[in-house]
Amino acid sequence: MEPGGVGVTLTPGEVLDPVNDLIERFSSVMLVAASSLGLQIVLLKITSSWVVTALLISVLAIWLGTLWFQGLQDNKYGALALRLSIMLVFIRFAIPVVIICTNFLFSTFLLSDQESATAALEGTSARIEEINVQFEDGSDSDKASESVDTPSRMKRAAQEWFTGVGDWFDSISVSGRIEQLKESAAEATSHIVNLIVIFVLQTILFPLGFLWILVEVLKAAASKSISALSAARS
Repeated sequence: MEPGGVGVTLTPGEVLDPVNDLIERFSSVMLVAASSLGLQIVLLKITSSWVVTALLISVLAIWLGTLWFQGLQDNKYGALALRLSIMLVFIRFAIPVVIICTNFLFSTFLLSDQESATAALEGTSARIEEINVQFEDGSDSDKASESVDTPSRMKRAAQEWFTGVGDWFDSISVSGRIEQLKESAAEATSHIVNLIVIFVLQTILFPLGFLWILVEVLKAAASKSISALSAARS
């Protein structure tokens, strides 16, 4: 479009290019988030299988058996059975605990923000689409008016005068639409960034954080238990 006859071409795409670039980044984040969720589902299926459960029960039974028959003194296999038991407990329950804790934090602190950002982004997308339709309608009407040819000089002069006045009003309208597009683009950018933060927290940072905490807790428990066995043997 050329508002006001000043020869400056303005299109909605130029205003929305930064939003399009951000949407591409958001798509990459969504791919990583979906991959993380898929990996958690696969690991949950593997660790909750009957094989892992049977191994855990067997190792625990062996550890309890060594304690029962040999006691804490001169227990050669107690420490090894204890290490295997803790490792299998971690394998069996780590992913479920991580998922439960992550879902709790998400539903408590992030769910409302995600729903509001998604609803606001949908509303912003609808407004941008409406403005785009207005741009297309205005462009079509300008092309139709340019196709009118009047043979009379007076009519041509009047037509040019009306066209100039119409372009002046159109320039005001186009400026308003451009400002609306800028505001809508800024709102969309803010909502997309919020969604990126939420998905990164939910699918990457929270699971890794809870997994690290669980590892440290089990390491501390194993160290204390093995120390207690060593002290009892001595």
